[in-house]
Amino acid sequence: MGGGDLLTAKELKPHLLHPDRFVRDAVVEYFKDSWSQDLDLVPLVLEGVRRYGAHEARAALAACQRFRVTERSLDDVLTVLSEIEDDVTAFHLNAVIGRAPADLVIRREARILDAPNLFPEVAERVHRRREFSTWPAEKLWGELEELAGRSRDRYVGEIDHGYADDLIDTLSGHAEPDIARVCEMLAADAASGWLEIFVIELAGARRIREAIPPLVDKFRIDTDYMLECAARALARIGDPSAARLIHSVFSSEDWNFRNYASGVLAGIKSEVSEEALLALLRTERDSGIRVWLCLGLCQQFSPRGLPVVLEEIERGYDQGAASLEEEVLPVAELLGVELPEAEAWRARAEEERARFESQELDLNALASLVESDGDESDPFAESPTSYRRTSPKVGRNAPCPCGSGRKFKKCCGSPKA
Repeated sequence: MGGGDLLTAKELKPHLLHPDRFVRDAVVEYFKDSWSQDLDLVPLVLEGVRRYGAHEARAALAACQRFRVTERSLDDVLTVLSEIEDDVTAFHLNAVIGRAPADLVIRREARILDAPNLFPEVAERVHRRREFSTWPAEKLWGELEELAGRSRDRYVGEIDHGYADDLIDTLSGHAEPDIARVCEMLAADAASGWLEIFVIELAGARRIREAIPPLVDKFRIDTDYMLECAARALARIGDPSAARLIHSVFSSEDWNFRNYASGVLAGIKSEVSEEALLALLRTERDSGIRVWLCLGLCQQFSPRGLPVVLEEIERGYDQGAASLEEEVLPVAELLGVELPEAEAWRARAEEERARFESQELDLNALASLVESDGDESDPFAESPTSYRRTSPKVGRNAPCPCGSGRKFKKCCGSPKA
């Protein structure tokens, strides 16, 4: 049991339409983790909405803002947006439109602005992306620096993340600042506060492979929001050399480093990551980190990892971190492995999901996610230069306010992107 190669993206992609919701959600997590640029993903998610309903496809819809859209798929998003009636689905579709490439937005501007259920914030972003597309790189970079200065000492919920994302997304198509300058700022901490965050995000958006070493070094700094950004950037770059580097130092690093770096190993889909996860589980003693490593093997759809995760379940594990039983079910399903416990595990997972979905949606928390562009980082996290919070934090074991039916820590509150 559990031998063989990793399932490939090509093999997994059709399962975005699998009849089992747990399988669909696990497969979309695979592509979300790695910031896949496959142009088939958004059409497949929308087909899933048509087949199973928007409620059943919420996890997939929540991931779509990370996927690339074409002119045709953007038209399909607008069509679905005009037909839906619930706020949660409208939120996710608006997030896709808000992150669409500027050239598509410009060509479809009239239809976008006339679309029913379009959020005012997204209409504003459409205008802004059109304007930013006319700016030279030097002006975009200068405005990003000025935004960082204006945001000094402000908390995560106090800055306009949509404005920053639009600048970064537009700037990512230019070579200013060049690769050497980006790496210099990351390595020497020449950027600080919000500029450091913005440079990290720019490195991820441009998929700068040379930025991997200084990004991994960030995990040695104890500030959650920046580490979440660094983890996303590394997963977005997606180069196996990051997994090799993390593996080489992992065991000698502190808990904070290992906590965030384990998420990067889950996000970079590669046999290098699989080997690192398997090797690190042989020596890791912290129960919570072991769960994240097991979770990474599940998110890699690792045949070699399946028996390892099952052994971890049998021994007993930290169930406050994640439900390994729920995570292992779709892996076993797609690998063709029958589990004697599958029926009982599925019943518990369905009961847990039903409990979450029966709870009243936190519209205030959802509004906070809208304001922060639906970013997967915690919308109530600290300022990059301070640790004082300005509002209550969503509990990581509470239902995600996006309405996906998953725990907040496994959905929009996950630092494991």
